[in-house]
Amino acid sequence: QQRLLCVEMDNNYIYTGSDDTTIAVYNRTSLELIRLLPQHGMPVFDLATDSKYLYSASWDNTLGVWDKSREFLLLARLQKHRDYLLSVYCDDQYIYTSSKDNTAIVWGKHDFRPLTVLKYHSSDVNSIFSDSNKIYTASSDGTVAIINKTTLTIIGRISGFDDAALQITSDNSRVYALLKGKVIITFRKDNMKSYEKILGPVDSTPGKMFVSPSYVYIGTASGMLY
Repeated sequence: QQRLLCVEMDNNYIYTGSDDTTIAVYNRTSLELIRLLPQHGMPVFDLATDSKYLYSASWDNTLGVWDKSREFLLLARLQKHRDYLLSVYCDDQYIYTSSKDNTAIVWGKHDFRPLTVLKYHSSDVNSIFSDSNKIYTASSDGTVAIINKTTLTIIGRISGFDDAALQITSDNSRVYALLKGKVIITFRKDNMKSYEKILGPVDSTPGKMFVSPSYVYIGTASGMLY
């Protein structure tokens, strides 16, 4: 039986990535399955989307780029990482991927070429996220790296965690990192030298983390939502 590994959505569609190597595309209103995209060779671990494209990060070491306006035609399979892709994120300027090869890559959105390889960790880079000024990466080495989005150079590092940092995200004022030890740490964007814990252990292996203006949400392997 297939396992869903990730979910993403836009105004029209819901997308899921699975360990059976496929991406399913559903109509967001009717929930009808309208496309099954089977071109990856290994599980699809993460998805991201913008107004034009769907991006898929796979354990086959590639980033898929799918054209929404052409019935999800596969435009490219980008291969620069040397191991599993663990996350993908996009904003108005760039596409970002992170990998089990201890690196993250910043890709151009117009030509899909790799612009730079970020080598700021000594273990898996599990998650990558950006805001208007900075890029944040979370790693199994127990650190979060903060990177200037203009120069693409590291400007800070949060460390001292007891466990691997699995996910990273932010709101307008704070950055949140989900640790393997089932704890969320958070730090202010205007003070990157210290952090605080805001949630104790949950009941099971943590999954995806989402942040709203008022709450932080975590899904777990047991099916619980916190």
